[in-house]
Amino acid sequence: MKINKLYKSIFPIALLIILSSCNDYLTISPDNSLTKEEFWKTESDATSSIVGVYATLRTNLETFIYWGEVRGDLLKSNAGKGAGVDKEAFDVFIVNPSNTMTKYTNMYSVINGANQVLKFVPTIVELDKSFTQTECNQILGEAYFLRAYTYFWLARTFKEVPLTLVPSENDVQDYNLRKSSQQVLFEQIYNDVKLAEKFLPKTYPSITQVKGRATKYAAFALEADVDLWMGKYQEAISACDTVVYSKQYSLLTSSALGNLYYPGNTVESIWEFQYLNSLNQKHSMRSWFNSSSYFSATLTDDLFETKDTRRLLAVSNSFNVVKYNVTTDDAHWILYRLADIVLMKAEALAHLDANNNATNIAAAVVEINKLRTRANIELLSGLSNINAVDEAVLDERGRELCYEGKRWFDLLRIASRNNYANKTMLTSRVLSSFDGVEQQVINLRIYNPESWYLPLNSDAINNNTLLVQNPYYK
Repeated sequence: MKINKLYKSIFPIALLIILSSCNDYLTISPDNSLTKEEFWKTESDATSSIVGVYATLRTNLETFIYWGEVRGDLLKSNAGKGAGVDKEAFDVFIVNPSNTMTKYTNMYSVINGANQVLKFVPTIVELDKSFTQTECNQILGEAYFLRAYTYFWLARTFKEVPLTLVPSENDVQDYNLRKSSQQVLFEQIYNDVKLAEKFLPKTYPSITQVKGRATKYAAFALEADVDLWMGKYQEAISACDTVVYSKQYSLLTSSALGNLYYPGNTVESIWEFQYLNSLNQKHSMRSWFNSSSYFSATLTDDLFETKDTRRLLAVSNSFNVVKYNVTTDDAHWILYRLADIVLMKAEALAHLDANNNATNIAAAVVEINKLRTRANIELLSGLSNINAVDEAVLDERGRELCYEGKRWFDLLRIASRNNYANKTMLTSRVLSSFDGVEQQVINLRIYNPESWYLPLNSDAINNNTLLVQNPYYK
């Protein structure tokens, strides 16, 4: 399609279409005259608008690490190494509403961009006859996907945030919005994902697009993730199977696993952020994880078994994270990959029947062992109940997906089930990464599950008269 040719020329340089304004509490209102009179007229406008949404999402990479990884048990923020007090506070659970890392402005910029696309791109079909309805639907699918993915991060991080499905267009709009419950957010996310599945293509003309843009299979990967949080276990299994049986993806061999991140775009990857030094598309992960050592790995020797081939691919003997390559600034950040799908399916299988169904548990173990086989470690056997599978899944996800922005949410998802019935699965693992007296201090800070969610930033509270602070931080 014509749109793919245009997209291919724009995507590598990550064209930013960031339309800003003055006093919106989300700081995302575009100039009204530009939106309606100078833009949203051509196929090129449609394409550049969705590219802008991807590009804005990519600016949240550091946020993904702090929100999704540092609060877990596998990555420690090294005090005094330059990250700054606000960021270091995440590691010791003393985050307060004034902490700059609790700002969600960039996330809402993604959402606003998606909302703009959903409202204005359909009007281009009538204005530009070369822009077909099929091409329009594809872009709408990407917008639904990106909005769902971004709200998924917000719902897991803050539990309750404002839900807006319309774009900010001018300064006279009312930007005072109440929070929506996590359940309402999840339902909207799920609805958006189902629309994305309907409209997104299975593939694109180039490997950069196939891995860098949302495909139908990326949408099913996201659905499986959302299903696990919503307790839709059969739906999660079906979504995982759609990805697996597409035969578009396969597990890399243990010796090739490092290729996931550099040079990237492997057969195991489903969706990833694209970077390329030659186009000056870089990130700071080499500095964060290696040069400046803002972070160090914890529990490495306890997590990885002796023969596990993933150990030195992820962490150096000096406990620096090397997963993203120590020699480059354009390793890729993986958002979903097949190994993740395998472990999601294992978790869903175990929970499909609350009565510790032996057949389902055995099937879950088969899935986990697929990754243990690749890692050259002893296969699991003898698991007899759901809790044992949850523990095994957490261990395997830790070994397989460490430092990929997933650890905290894995702990939170499993610990929060059935009104936080598995609370100790989170607290015990987090505490294990601390020593002595520090364990007692941290235990007091994480004992209340409400502390597991971040506070709404004080700027958001001050600028939105309807926002109410999350309970733990009042």
